This record gives sequence, C-alpha cells and structure tokens, in this order.
Amino acid sequence: QGSAGAASLHPLLRGARAVVFGAPMVFGAAPGADVRQDLADFVRARSVNYVHAGDPAPRLWSELNLDSFTRYFVEWLQGQMSSFSRRLTDYAAGTGGLAKRAHELLQRPDIETHLLKPAARYVHLSRIRMLGAEFRPWRPLTQDSIRIE
Repeated sequence: QGSAGAASLHPLLRGARAVVFGAPMVFGAAPGADVRQDLADFVRARSVNYVHAGDPAPRLWSELNLDSFTRYFVEWLQGQMSSFSRRLTDYAAGTGGLAKRAHELLQRPDIETHLLKPAARYVHLSRIRMLGAEFRPWRPLTQDSIRIE
C-alpha cells in the first residue's frame, strides 16, 4: 500500500512485518469465493516465507500432491525403522501394510470432503524465497524432490 493507504491502517498494522521459515499456507477461501484482494496485497507487501528446496511443509496444502507425499512419507518412515519394527508395523496394519493403509486413508470420502477439497483452496500470500545451493522453481515439488530431513 502507498503512504495514503498505510496512514489509514491501525498503528499496530502500519509496522507489521513477517519473516517465516517453511510456513505452510494459512489463507484459504470458501468454495465460490476468493481471498480478499486487499488482504492478499497487505500480506504480500509485508511478509516473506523462506523455503528450503525440498521441504514439503510450505507446500501444504494446495501445492503438495498428498498422494505422492504419503507414499514418500511411508517409505521414509519405514526407512527409519528396524526390520523387526517394520515387520511388526506392517503386521499390525494388516494386508498390504502401512503403505496400503495410508493410501486407503486418502481415498475415504470424509478425507476427500474435509481435507483434500478444502486444502486445494489454500494459497500463499507471502512472497516466497527459496533456500538452496542453486535456483529451483517453487513448484512443482515432485516426489523425487521431497526431503523431510
């Protein structure tokens, strides 16, 4: 906002700034609506989100393919377990193991209604700055590029 716009702001908002690291998307809108443009302009002008290149969290919600991420996360989690723990977990999860249960979870109608559809409506209003050794585009984040560490 210009100086006239800034003057009309409440004193607490005039100096508002945000610098965040790896923050997920927090702004969304109801179906059939958009995020208010004045809010988007305000946040974009006053905030920046620094993102590590392969970090999936800042891409939550609408920029992360949750099915690919679930596959990656299950593989990562299983890689952190001893072979005994992995067998025990897969036994407890039943036929198909943990990977199948995670995939089935995303296919449930309540997950579609209450997580996946609303997630698609989220957007980043902050400016995005990538941290890494070389330039990388912000999107898309492929399954091969995800890094939890």
